[in-house]
Parts: sequence; C-alpha cells; structure tokens
Amino acid sequence: MFRRGALLSIVFPGAGQIIEGKPVAGFLMAVGFAVGIGGAVFRWITLDAVEPLEDTVLLIALVLAVLAWLGAQLETIRRLFRRCGAPAREKRDAHYREGMIALLRNDLEEAEAGFKAALRLDPWDADSMLQLGTVYRSGGRPRRARRMLKKCRANDLEGKWEWEIAEELSEP
Repeated sequence: MFRRGALLSIVFPGAGQIIEGKPVAGFLMAVGFAVGIGGAVFRWITLDAVEPLEDTVLLIALVLAVLAWLGAQLETIRRLFRRCGAPAREKRDAHYREGMIALLRNDLEEAEAGFKAALRLDPWDADSMLQLGTVYRSGGRPRRARRMLKKCRANDLEGKWEWEIAEELSEP
C-alpha cells in the first residue's frame, strides 16, 4: 500500500497521504496544491500585459503549489527511509519482548507499559502498535484500540500485519 501511495503523491500531492491513513494531512496538501496550481493557471490566463514573473499573485500561487508538492515528497521520503536509523533497536526489542511476555501472561498493564516503552524508542514500530492495540481491545478500550490499529496500518510499510489489523478492526 505504501508504494502505491508514494507513487500517487508524486503526481498529486496529498493523495498518497490519504491512502496511507493520514486524511487531514493529505487533504491539506491536496487543497494547497490544487489551489496553488489552479490560482496560478487562472491568473496566468487572465494576465494582460504584465510579465508572468512580475505578478505577485501568480508567484504566491506557484509557491503554494510547490510547497504543497514538496511537503508531500518530504513526507514520502521520511516514511521510506525512517527504518534506516531506527534508534536503540536492541532496547526497543527488549521492551517489545517484555510486552509480549506480559501479554501472554494476560498482564495487560505490564504489556501496555512494555509496548509503550518500545514505541518511545521507535515511534513508527508497527509491531508494537499492533500489540498495543490488542492490549487496548482486551482491556475494554475499543476506541483507543481502533486508533492504534489505524496508526499501525499506516506505519506497516511491508503490509505484514494487514490481515491481523483487518481482523481486529472488524471485531465489535
């Protein structure tokens, strides 16, 4: 899903973010780009004798479009390469293991603490997000569980947890 969103963002900024589960950011980028390009084209067509690069409104519209496009590209690049320098991987894995052991013992408080500690070290760790969502659901916090699972879906670049997330989200 990430590759499709990344490719779509190149052509139309914001669309990829919407597909990846960030609708507000995607909508803002898409609107900024559309308004910028639309405003620039409209202004350029309606110009009479003024040189296009001397028109302030046209330049502002173009800058808005370029900034929206660059914002979408930087977001895509950040998501693509964020795994390269994952901080304190061993510590994160240790916290994740502690959370899993606690979850298997049905100690939800300890499991939650372990997964949250792992997420403090690597805020994009889809594995910890999935398990934390499971802990929330098991602990009777369905809204928090849904939010965490949606966040997990957006950060699961390989699609490794796609089936599990769909199962968890489909349960009442």
